[in-house]
Amino acid sequence: MDDKYLGSGIILKQAIEKYGKVNFKKEVIVICSTEEEVNTWEKKIIKENLTDPKCYNIAPGGEGGYTMKYFSEEERQKVRQKASKSYKQYLVDHPEEVKARQGRQRITLLSNIENHKSAVKRGLSLKTEEEKEDQHKKITQRKLENGYYSEFQLIDPAGNIVMQSIGAESIAKKYGVTPNGIRLAAKHTLPIKRGNLKGYKVVRLQ
Repeated sequence: MDDKYLGSGIILKQAIEKYGKVNFKKEVIVICSTEEEVNTWEKKIIKENLTDPKCYNIAPGGEGGYTMKYFSEEERQKVRQKASKSYKQYLVDHPEEVKARQGRQRITLLSNIENHKSAVKRGLSLKTEEEKEDQHKKITQRKLENGYYSEFQLIDPAGNIVMQSIGAESIAKKYGVTPNGIRLAAKHTLPIKRGNLKGYKVVRLQ
């Protein structure tokens, strides 16, 4: 077996990124003929090595990789803490790699957005004028229901109206938040819990 797969566990992946694939070796220990046999052998081998500090497994194994299926809540919490601690340390030790990865993720996200826009345009080009008009009416109605054209008041923690505008964009731009955040705050009616407008309330006028 000469495929390049070394494993999918989060801690193992972090170790491979840290030390490089050249420092890891894959060895076939046993060949199984059924899934049940695979699960049995996996559990047996992991059980013999789970306490080894060099072991990257965090669960007994088997059952198609669902590592916490039979764990108690306490055991699950320990696994989460171990994985979280390992990942946080990776962020500290490899800032340049993390930055590069974030850059790649951003490029992928922007590419997906453009692909979605192109797909929407292609879909619209296939619609009749009547279908386009019907879709436009539905979108406009949803925007009306969600407050896109409503009037909003921003109220400070002391209860003073500090700003009022049609649509959420003006308030959002002035205070460095998103228009959707303003609309959601108005929907919940409670004081905002964090961010630039912590303690403020947004009221949507009918």
